[in-house]
Order: sequence, then structure tokens, then C-alpha cells
Amino acid sequence: MRRILFAEEESNAFFFLKGYFEPAGYEVLTAMKSREAIAMILDTKPDVAIIDRWLNDGMRGLDVVKEVHEKAPSQKMIFYSLHESQDEEAKQAGALFCLHKVCGLEELGRAIEDVINQNITR
Repeated sequence: MRRILFAEEESNAFFFLKGYFEPAGYEVLTAMKSREAIAMILDTKPDVAIIDRWLNDGMRGLDVVKEVHEKAPSQKMIFYSLHESQDEEAKQAGALFCLHKVCGLEELGRAIEDVINQNITR
């Protein structure tokens, strides 16, 4: 089973994400705080981590991406945000792909599969 981790500030989003991805065969892990997300990513080594722009403790998602990349350079990550303004910075920090929240769950699923299957590279 493929494991994905969502680091997201909105707990309501977890209901929809789990409802979509668990029936599709994914194990879905969730974190709302940056330190929790970093620890879970490093401990569980998900196939891909999807990191929101902001987390509940005020730490930027970019900082999470950067710290995870420094500690586990092979960890695959998608930066997930409403804004395009940080895409380049997210890729420089270690994200393989940037996706905007206006996309649907199907597009998010395709991006996850592409990253897992190495169809997207830095």
C-alpha cells in the first residue's frame, strides 16, 4: 500500500483527502503542525508528502520542505498552495512539484502518482 502524508492547516480537508485517497488504496497520514509533520515524514518515510503553504503553528510549509530535504534528500514532496508566488522557492527548497489548491482531487492524485513513479523530476 502506498503511503502519503498531508501536512495541512485545515482539519476539515483531511476528511475529503482521506475519503478520496484511502478507497484508492493509499494509507493516508495527516499532520497539522510543522514539527509533527517533519517528525512523521522522517519516521514513516511516506511515498510522497504533500505540504501546505502554512501549518497551524505558524511555520511556513517552505521551511518544512527545506528541513525535510536537508535531513532526507530522497524524500519526495509536493508543495500544495493557493498561491503560485512561492513555486520556484519551493522547488529550490526540495519540492519535486508545486500544485495549486484550485485543482481537483483527480489532478492531485495524478500529481501524486507522477511524483511516486518518478515522472516528475527537479
